[in-house]
Amino acid sequence: MRRLGTIPMVVTLGLVCLMVGSSAVIAGQFEGKATPKKMNGTWSSVVVVPPNDILGNTEDMPLPELDTFSASGTVVTSAGATVLPLTLDSEEDSYLASVGLGQGNWKFVGNHRFVMTQWRFLTDLNTGEPFGYIKVLAEWRLESKHQAIGEYEVQILELDMMTPYYSNGDPVRVSGPFFMQRLPIERLP
Repeated sequence: MRRLGTIPMVVTLGLVCLMVGSSAVIAGQFEGKATPKKMNGTWSSVVVVPPNDILGNTEDMPLPELDTFSASGTVVTSAGATVLPLTLDSEEDSYLASVGLGQGNWKFVGNHRFVMTQWRFLTDLNTGEPFGYIKVLAEWRLESKHQAIGEYEVQILELDMMTPYYSNGDPVRVSGPFFMQRLPIERLP
């Protein structure tokens, strides 16, 4: 079992960049029936990483990204620069890790609620070799036709996609809120 020492943040994380939103507070009730079709399209997201020892941030860290939900139930997420240094307790070497594009599945679970599981590669930038995954679990509620708010949990796993990395004796997990806003389709002027 591998253990992670410190995981300080270098550029923007993206690790948690899983999700979605606008940093404005979303209020109001969604009028109408939520269906799976309500998520189709591209959403602007802001994932909020709360202060934690694992990543070394001392304040809330908002991370923007874009999420595209398809009618078939797949989701693809892209984020800004997503590089972080990782020091493994069981290894002498440190990694400068790149967090890859997010790919996964989503579904409607009722009462304006949706869930998602998504995966991202962790790649050692020094060797170009993948050494693990980030698994993202999320649940959110549509607050209006164009806005949603939810919670996520990120787990860092080895290449077998099951064995967690550890930090201070505990599996590495980061969780917090995220916000989404649908991007409109615009016509040329």
